[in-house]
Amino acid sequence: MAGWALTTTEGSHAETPSRRWGRLGTYKAAEERFRATKRLIEPYVRGHDGEHPGHTFLSAPGAFDEAAEQLVTHAHSRAQAVSEFLAAAE
Repeated sequence: MAGWALTTTEGSHAETPSRRWGRLGTYKAAEERFRATKRLIEPYVRGHDGEHPGHTFLSAPGAFDEAAEQLVTHAHSRAQAVSEFLAAAE
């Protein structure tokens, strides 16, 4: 890819964008953070301190879990797209 010059040298090894991305752990750290955040706010969505019928933004009882999983899936798909882009740029 013309004009793509994001390489650095560390010792005798050149670091390309995809190698740098691989070092960052791709989407796993984001997935763990999304799941941890879900656990933190879940008591305020469901349960004694949760939303009440007639005063909720949830469309169905499982909507909160479904939305959290969609966020993880979306993060994974974007991480995959970045990996593919960087691999093609090398």
